[in-house]
Amino acid sequence: MQLAIDFVAGAIHDAYDTGVICSTDTDLLPALEFVATRFGRQRAETAAWLAGGKGSELRLQQPSTWCHRLDLPDYEAVRDPTDYARP
Repeated sequence: MQLAIDFVAGAIHDAYDTGVICSTDTDLLPALEFVATRFGRQRAETAAWLAGGKGSELRLQQPSTWCHRLDLPDYEAVRDPTDYARP
């Protein structure tokens, strides 16, 4: 939920040029759709990890969204090891 709120708030406050949601969780589709339709598709992209050459991606059809497909080396390069569950 926090990711969706931050993604939308960032677009509203012009905090980023392009926001990328790194998830395949379909609960994030409303936030992705809001930003893509309200601010233009260039403001909203997604990333998904490949498993065995296939990936599940979070994607809108209208407007279309770009999906970055990450393999293991890509994932390791962008991985955030922070444990956000700890205060």
